[in-house]
Amino acid sequence: MSKQTTIYTLQSKNTAPKRRSKGQGTIWQDRNGKWRGQLVVGMKGDGTSERRSFSGTSRDEVQRKLNEFIQLANASFETRAIPDEEIGGVETVVRPRITVAQMAQRWLWDYKRIEICSKTCEWYEHLIHSMIEPHIGGVMLSRVNTLAIQTLINRLVMVDNYAARTVRGVRSILMQSFDLANQLGLMQGNPAVGVKLPKIRRRGRKDEEKVIPMEIRAKVLQAAQAEPMMRAAITTLLFTGLRIGELLALRWSDLDYTAKTLTVDEAVVRRPVYNEQGDRIALKNVVAEPKTDDSYRTVRLSEPVIEALQAWQAYLKDERYGCWLVRPDSFVFTNRKTRKPYTYTGFRAVYYHFLERNGLKECHLNLHSYRHTFATMLVEAGMNPKVVQSQLGHTSVNTTLGVYTHITPALSESVSVALEHVYQQMNA
Repeated sequence: MSKQTTIYTLQSKNTAPKRRSKGQGTIWQDRNGKWRGQLVVGMKGDGTSERRSFSGTSRDEVQRKLNEFIQLANASFETRAIPDEEIGGVETVVRPRITVAQMAQRWLWDYKRIEICSKTCEWYEHLIHSMIEPHIGGVMLSRVNTLAIQTLINRLVMVDNYAARTVRGVRSILMQSFDLANQLGLMQGNPAVGVKLPKIRRRGRKDEEKVIPMEIRAKVLQAAQAEPMMRAAITTLLFTGLRIGELLALRWSDLDYTAKTLTVDEAVVRRPVYNEQGDRIALKNVVAEPKTDDSYRTVRLSEPVIEALQAWQAYLKDERYGCWLVRPDSFVFTNRKTRKPYTYTGFRAVYYHFLERNGLKECHLNLHSYRHTFATMLVEAGMNPKVVQSQLGHTSVNTTLGVYTHITPALSESVSVALEHVYQQMNA
């Protein structure tokens, strides 16, 4: 006698009948008010039904969870009829046909995307496309194992020499994707749990290059004096630590010259555009909320920043038809051709042309290096790390100390000075 495979059908939450049809599951309310649902998903080896349970605070919530599971299950399982000599007939076997890469994409676009910023989402998509898909992306969920994942991680570290953050990102994607697959009943266990990260050497030289040396800072600032916009942009980046997206979304109303403050409440971000099949077809630049809740902040302005911004504002006022460029709601760095804020790509092109004109192209000064330099300058000046954290808009001070501050010669020299001071106190 062959085993029967359940056919799943979606049920609208608003038209659910009192008696539900076969394959739609069962929904009921406990005595404590909690709503629960149950769906038969197959048969166990002993002949009893294998069920999937759901719970929620309302009937609609449980119905939604049932529908989500049914929808994914219908698209993710294949039914195969194979001969069974023991029973003298044919046995129906149900196996997930979704691959590792497909599961990772579903996890990212259907679940993870709603809780992360667009930049992080774009980074996750890059990791899936360039590192997971070429190696284990085509493996079925039913066949992937810990050894295959460990081999991938070892290759990324020992052969491709990727940074620790990149490798941790790949493992995190696989871990969370398989957790979701478990919740949806698409696989049993999580093969990524037993995967270990090999020892990854810290890239000291690359970290050092993130901080702009003192002599290069002086050259860049000197070169920018002749160009009002670049003077305002570079001085603001270097002495406020703004992210480039925050700088491009800055409006004149965000500046308070009297209080010497700058308010960060917007950022230019790139958001993906998808077609009806769910494929990304473009990236659209929009002015949206900053990266995290802690990115909403008030930043102190030093005199060099105020002078550079005021000079840029005066320059725009003197231009013909330039009054609209300095209205309170106008962007500080407006593309005068589009009358919109610069996109990251557009501003980066203008910035690189500036470096090339002034013989600074070989210094490898990317726009984010000013943020690293700002954080390190504050630490060199003896600023409390919590103050540095608030100025940068970080959620955790560990990010500030571990990623955005670096050991410079000035910091190294401060150790010997401090020890000499302690010695003098001991022998006073």
